Amino acid sequence: MKGLKRFTANMIMGANVASIILMLLVGYSDRLNPQEHPMLSCLGLTFPAFLLINVCFLVFWAVFSLKRVIVPLLGFLLCYGPVRTYFPLNLGTAEEANLKVISYNVAGYSADEAGVRGGGLQGALDYVAQQKDADIVCLQEITLKAKDKARFQDVFPYIESQYFRTTGSGVTLLSKYPITSSEPIKYGDDDFVSKAIMLDVNGKPLMVINAHLETAGLSSSERQDFHSMVRGDKKTEVAREESKRLLVKLGAHNVVRANQVRALARYIGQHTDVPVIFCGDFNDTPISYSRYVIGQHLTDCFRESGNGLGWSFWRDAIRVRIDHIFCSSQLTPVSCKVDDSIKSSDHYPMICGLKMDGNAQK
Repeated sequence: MKGLKRFTANMIMGANVASIILMLLVGYSDRLNPQEHPMLSCLGLTFPAFLLINVCFLVFWAVFSLKRVIVPLLGFLLCYGPVRTYFPLNLGTAEEANLKVISYNVAGYSADEAGVRGGGLQGALDYVAQQKDADIVCLQEITLKAKDKARFQDVFPYIESQYFRTTGSGVTLLSKYPITSSEPIKYGDDDFVSKAIMLDVNGKPLMVINAHLETAGLSSSERQDFHSMVRGDKKTEVAREESKRLLVKLGAHNVVRANQVRALARYIGQHTDVPVIFCGDFNDTPISYSRYVIGQHLTDCFRESGNGLGWSFWRDAIRVRIDHIFCSSQLTPVSCKVDDSIKSSDHYPMICGLKMDGNAQK
């Protein structure tokens, strides 16, 4: 009987070790260039599953064999970087923010569909108009009409937009600080364009980049299929075919995003002399090539000052953090959170408090 128990424990231990190895490989898969490994670049989507599996092993060993708890704990230690990126825990800081920044995809591309979720585009814009203590607001999927621009100007007198050729929609920045210059950041031949805006913050320059990267490319039904596949609701053969089809599609869009994010990284690398805030809808999770590349140049504000999963997208049973705020070393992220109280869009706004040296409190 003891031999059987020992054998069973060793088998479970082996499974735990194997899951840790896979968690480690998946956690660092964000280094894979999608243009060289399009399907493998999707591995980061599975990271939360391995994270949960290791938590389950931790609980199991805590109940049945306390001395073996060291194994899942070691797994978390080995995978500390990706775990902290995906699920940060920050105790707070004594620093006091003097800049409040919001990044919010208001789902202007699908305003009618978003409307059933609580106010639609106008509901999202109403929310923005109420953020009177914000200094900078970066909006994505927005076409700012004259009436909306007029209502914002009482709070945000400086407004700059960049619209895409094919959709007529794009990105808009609202600011309490004067705009001194701006220019589009082009990725190449595709229609997606980000906008770099220079602000005068109490006599100091600040660059804000407002970005919207290539969509994940999944329809509503495909997102439902993906959710069912992850849950294991479908038969193995069907799941295998669907997973391959979805991975091919996701990988193709990852390739497009890789080109876009490298163009953005080059632009950031050319402007290291000024403080930079980078906001946007990356359409990519924390364990992704896009976030990794930008993270080599800038600080991930949620990673350094947020807590938990920070889901910013919540449509079709999919919950992920695909909206991000980054800053350069001249700024300090003090707090970062996702406001899940507003459901007018399929995204939640991300709100970040930053400290900028020399920026007097208002």
